[in-house]
Amino acid sequence: MVNKQLLTNKVFDVLRYRIVSLEYYPGMKLIDKDICDEMKVSRTPVRNALKKLHDMGLVTILPRFGTKVSVIDLEDIKSAFMVRIPLEELAGREAAKNVSEDELVEMEKILNTVKEVEENPDSDPAKRLALGTNFHQKVYMATNNRILCDFMERLSGRCIRAFNYAIRTTQMAPDDYNFEQIQEIYLALKKRDSDLAGRLCREHVEKAMAILGNHIMSVLHHEEWGMGNLSNGRALK
Repeated sequence: MVNKQLLTNKVFDVLRYRIVSLEYYPGMKLIDKDICDEMKVSRTPVRNALKKLHDMGLVTILPRFGTKVSVIDLEDIKSAFMVRIPLEELAGREAAKNVSEDELVEMEKILNTVKEVEENPDSDPAKRLALGTNFHQKVYMATNNRILCDFMERLSGRCIRAFNYAIRTTQMAPDDYNFEQIQEIYLALKKRDSDLAGRLCREHVEKAMAILGNHIMSVLHHEEWGMGNLSNGRALK
């Protein structure tokens, strides 16, 4: 029998990706039965996954009305970044102290893929963003701090969803997400320089917040980004 927690994690990973990538657009209703049928699982792992997504602020569960993908709230994103910035510095410092050689190899593979994507002028900005996200996740895992990893997972999902929104609805260019800084972070980790790694991680997220502000927060004057702003929803895929 397949472990129930593994099933829950599988469903969670799929749903989280679809929400963060905007395949499931803000305000979209999620039907438990449809998810169960598609993933060939019982309702228990689906409900557990939705509860976890609710705790992360990515879905809203309304009694008697069901589950909807949460709208993207400007103040919520600002707050997420404000909390994430000092934690990102902590993650960089701790990763430099604890990163393994195998983890450095995995990070280098991501950087090599980033280089290949950057050499393609027609590369998808969302793909480049996903690679950057994967790199940051490797940094979090390298800290060997489960609590810190859990907090960063909760925060990063909201931030990355906002970036994907910016890519799809504004003139945000691929070069706006600075991958040179990721290369510098990798080198600092490889040198086990915790002070430098922490500072670079902090600066990278601070720049990300500024970029997002330039493209969305200072342009849109809505309290929330929901269905109306996304127009046709699935056409954004």
